[in-house]
Amino acid sequence: MSQNIPLRSIGKSNLMITPVGLTKSGLLTAILEIAGALGLISGIWFHAVLLISSGGLALLLFFGFLVRLKVKDGLLMSLPALFYFALNSYIFLLAGF
Repeated sequence: MSQNIPLRSIGKSNLMITPVGLTKSGLLTAILEIAGALGLISGIWFHAVLLISSGGLALLLFFGFLVRLKVKDGLLMSLPALFYFALNSYIFLLAGF
């Protein structure tokens, strides 16, 4: 069951992803984000899982930030990805020492 959504309600970001060629990566990105979040939670008890999940999320968000720059979303739209990249990088570095 699909709905026809008017283009004006989709937003600039979603309209720009199709020319970049990322329409099929949304499900994979969602799965990786959920796996990373579960890894951060289980990392409370398992140190190796914390390192892997925080490092993986940092990489995912870094590339997400680059994609946002590529589609010219602007700095304000890109700030959440940059913030969570920095946060996960900090967790990764803190857990590594």
